Amino acid sequence: MTYLKKNKLIIFFFILGILQILYYWSERSNFKLQILSNPFKKNSYLSYFLPERIIETRKILISNDINKFNLSTKLRNEMYFFQRVIELNYPIRFDPKSKYILVSLEENQNCESIFKGQYIELQKCP
Repeated sequence: MTYLKKNKLIIFFFILGILQILYYWSERSNFKLQILSNPFKKNSYLSYFLPERIIETRKILISNDINKFNLSTKLRNEMYFFQRVIELNYPIRFDPKSKYILVSLEENQNCESIFKGQYIELQKCP
């Protein structure tokens, strides 16, 4: 009888341990099974890895057919934002002398507004 209780207790803790491992693997590691479904699809699951305002810069630059862009000083000083925008928009080059400037909506630049998104605005300065 004690052998049967001991066996049930071992099986219970074994199943509990497996459930904890699965929980940590799926929830805590930020692993998403959906990412493996289309790994080679263009722009697949960018929203899992990048904030929406960085993805919006790509949409703005592509929709307005911009080849070179500049960032405002506030956005340039945010190192994470600066690096990710340049990496994501690679064929479109960052050029500090470009007349097209990406500005956050909180900033006030005295330039002509071309496109206003939810987080970022594209402006053209002379």
